[in-house]
Amino acid sequence: MTGSAEGTLPRTHDEYTRDEYWRDLAQQAWDRGRAAADAADLPEARRWLERARRLQPHDDTVAFSLAMVLLRSGGAGEAAPLFATVAERHDMANAWAGLAACRRLLGQAGRAAEALQAALSRSAPTAAVLSLVGPVAAEAGFPGWCGVDGQGVLHAGPIPPDRVLLDGIPVQPGPEGALPAAWRHARLLSAMRDGVSLLGSPVDLAAVRVVEGFVELRDGDLHGWAWHPADPAVDPVVVLDDARTMRLQAAVAVRLSRPLARARAACPRGRACQIRRSGGGARKRWAAPARQSDPAPRYVRTYFRTAPDRPSASEAG
Repeated sequence: MTGSAEGTLPRTHDEYTRDEYWRDLAQQAWDRGRAAADAADLPEARRWLERARRLQPHDDTVAFSLAMVLLRSGGAGEAAPLFATVAERHDMANAWAGLAACRRLLGQAGRAAEALQAALSRSAPTAAVLSLVGPVAAEAGFPGWCGVDGQGVLHAGPIPPDRVLLDGIPVQPGPEGALPAAWRHARLLSAMRDGVSLLGSPVDLAAVRVVEGFVELRDGDLHGWAWHPADPAVDPVVVLDDARTMRLQAAVAVRLSRPLARARAACPRGRACQIRRSGGGARKRWAAPARQSDPAPRYVRTYFRTAPDRPSASEAG
């Protein structure tokens, strides 16, 4: 974080450092801006969030909050660059949706569709995406749209696709859009109507399945957190070797730099651990330190998954 001020701040052990001082000022400004936005006082919200932005120019949570207020205030042209920066940095569906909304208001239907293509092809459809995708798809000339959530359900509109492929192999989704179990290993889903790809197709299923997290052995207990960046509403489930499962709960103490992150905490007692990836192609983003001084530690394969069913041998590899 950078900033400037007149004078010199105290440097004793009990006083703020300069960075801490500016960070706290930015936090206070952001809190006031969010409160004003929640109360629909958009001029006040903009004033405080712009102050937070000046104090923390590289904080993408502040940038996203300010972009939302600018969009609600009719400032699509000002909001679009902020949404674009956050979207490109974090590949966040709601930031892509905000960018699409700005572009649509600016009369750029084709570019709005490009932003929603980025959201739908790598993330579960969020409420913000769903509020825009129907009209944007129609205005851009698509026969419809599609997306896949972290539970393996295909969402599409305004009517279902007439052809769905997993890695080029035709499949038939269930009546509620549930994909066959092969979706957990497939790389791409393609959906078409009358031979034309839907907006959102092809969907990168490996990106949709990704889980991020951290786990460590501390005083004989396993501590950590995990979440699904592409579908934050899904609660990860830990599956242990003895077939016990544990659903991770919201972790208010876990703070991530990504805007709107929703990490879940995990602490199954008395377990050493070894992290494996869940689902074919899911990127491995874990750290799993263990105390080497422990006598003969018993490692337990631990999986963070979107469903409680036990992984097959091929998934465990």
